[in-house]
Amino acid sequence: MEKSEISEGSSIENVDTLDEKENTEDMNIETETRCQSCLRVFIKCLRRFIAFLFSHVGLTCLVVGYAILGGILFKAVELPEEKLIRQDAVDTKNSYARKIVELFDGSDIQKVLDKPALNRRLDDLLKEYQDEVYVFTEERDWDGRFEGDDFQWSFAESLLYSVTVISTIGYGNITPKTIGGRLLTIVYGIGGIP
Repeated sequence: MEKSEISEGSSIENVDTLDEKENTEDMNIETETRCQSCLRVFIKCLRRFIAFLFSHVGLTCLVVGYAILGGILFKAVELPEEKLIRQDAVDTKNSYARKIVELFDGSDIQKVLDKPALNRRLDDLLKEYQDEVYVFTEERDWDGRFEGDDFQWSFAESLLYSVTVISTIGYGNITPKTIGGRLLTIVYGIGGIP
């Protein structure tokens, strides 16, 4: 009797093991079916999205988005340099204004009343300042604006520049001054013109 009990017990265990294996296989098949279903839905949505991008509305949205991205990038690259140049120009202007005030404050009355000598000193200071302004405009591309004025690389101006780059009309009133801005123009144009 004991042998029959053992064989019955082992057959029950075998049936339980087979049931577990079938359940696991069913779950695996169900999971694979879900994954395949999700993949099909994803591919279908991706096809619709790509079809939308190549429609007139989609291409327009793509170009507008690309132009806005360009405006943000050009502003981020060029605005800090413009602020630095403008601050240096303001500091130089204030420095020469202090020198002119010191010319009158630190002098005795005889030097101030000596008109030819005073004119020579003022001329020398103004010529030095003129040379500084020349360096700012020619070598550092300063636009002649001081603090309080609108920046040349505001978002609107940067957006205008990015549109002129990808449309190849070459508006020309604003150009990048930094090497990073010039390289960005090349890469941006290569990506946007086609």
